[in-house]
Amino acid sequence: MKETKIYADEFCTTFASTTEMLEFLAERAKQSKWIRKPTRMLKLVPLEKEAETIEEACEKELEGIVEDTEKNTQLVLKVNKDFYPVRDCAIHTILKRAGINGTGLKKLEKATYAKVVNYCLQVAKGDALIKVADGKVSAVHGGDDHDYCVLDMQTIFNMTSDYLKAHFKGNTIGGVTGTGQMTNPVMSPATGSVPVMQQMPSKPQFLDPNMPVEELVKWMSYEQAIQVAVTGQGKFSGKTMGQVAIESPSSLQWFAEQYHGQNHFIPAAARVILAKA
Repeated sequence: MKETKIYADEFCTTFASTTEMLEFLAERAKQSKWIRKPTRMLKLVPLEKEAETIEEACEKELEGIVEDTEKNTQLVLKVNKDFYPVRDCAIHTILKRAGINGTGLKKLEKATYAKVVNYCLQVAKGDALIKVADGKVSAVHGGDDHDYCVLDMQTIFNMTSDYLKAHFKGNTIGGVTGTGQMTNPVMSPATGSVPVMQQMPSKPQFLDPNMPVEELVKWMSYEQAIQVAVTGQGKFSGKTMGQVAIESPSSLQWFAEQYHGQNHFIPAAARVILAKA
C-alpha cells in the first residue's frame, strides 16, 4: 500500500492483507483527534480568506492540503483560533449541526453559503464533536452525552473478524479497500460463492435520514434498503420497502422519483432496490 495524499477528498487505497489494513487504521488514529466544542463557537469560512494561514500551518505535515481543498469544498472550519480545511464527507454533518437541509445552498457563492450556515450555527444548541483526520475536518457530529460515541476501529474490526471466524468457518479476507470515509474488507466465503462486501466505517460515519438521497444511495446496501420502514400516514405506512417491493413493485418508482418527505431513507431505499431488480 502506498500512502500518498491521504488528506485528499478522493483518496482511495487497497490492502493486500488484514495486517496491512490494521496498520493503516493505527496510523490514521495517530493522525486524528476529536474536539468537543459548543456548536455556536464553530464558524465556516471560505478557503480564500484563510489560505495563507492554513498553508503555513500545514506545510510541514501535509503539502498540498490547501490545493486539494480548493479543488473540492473550498471551505475551512474555524474552531477558536484554529482553522481546519473541510473534507467533502464532512459537509452533510456540518449542515445537520446547523439544522439546514436542501439543495438550494449549493447554488450560493461560497461566502454567502458560509454566512447562511454560520447564522444557523450561532443559534444551534448543544456541543459538537469534531473529527479532524490527516489535517482536515472529516465530520462534525452531535457532542452531547446522548449523541455520538467515539469507537476504536481496530477493536471493532478484530471483534468482527473473531465473530466471522466463530460463526462462518473458512472465511478469509480476500482484499480490502479504503477511502477517506470507509474501509471495506471483502470477505471470501469458504463455500466458493461470490465474495460479499462488508462495509466498516474508518471513523464514526452513520447513514442519516437527513443526508442527500444521492449520498445515501452510494452507501446503502440492498439488505439495509429492504428493511427501511415507510413513515407517515399513507397506504404503506409501517411497512418495509422490501414489503412494498413484493406487494406493489410499481410503487417503488413513485417512492424513488416523487416522494418528497423528510425521511431520505425512503427514496434512497427505493432506488437501491430498483437498481438490484
